[in-house]
Amino acid sequence: ANFVTSAQAASHAKIVSAKNKIDAGVAKADKDLASKVKDMVMKLVSQEHAELQKLRAPLAAKASGLSKLRGGAKKPAPLERDSKSSSAKKVVSKIQASPPSKTQNAKPVLSKMDARVGKKLKSTL
Repeated sequence: ANFVTSAQAASHAKIVSAKNKIDAGVAKADKDLASKVKDMVMKLVSQEHAELQKLRAPLAAKASGLSKLRGGAKKPAPLERDSKSSSAKKVVSKIQASPPSKTQNAKPVLSKMDARVGKKLKSTL
């Protein structure tokens, strides 16, 4: 009986260790993924900004040319800022603010492992 309880304790310790390793691995992968997503979003935002600047430059030149023709009586209407870049910044800030989460799939797999180990221990008794 003493051998059985020590074997169960050793098995339980191995399972807890495996769970901790899995949790640490998932947390690290989660953090890496969040970092990659943040980098991708920032790259897309900068590309979008560059493209918008390319489009705005000719419009600004035309607007200044028109104001010169009109005699400078009216200021050209200010160009609207793009709302997508602010929404992308919101996404990035949400990614930064959210703590790394554990996946929900890790627990069912581990419970299956617990059941298999328990069956093996019972069959050896």
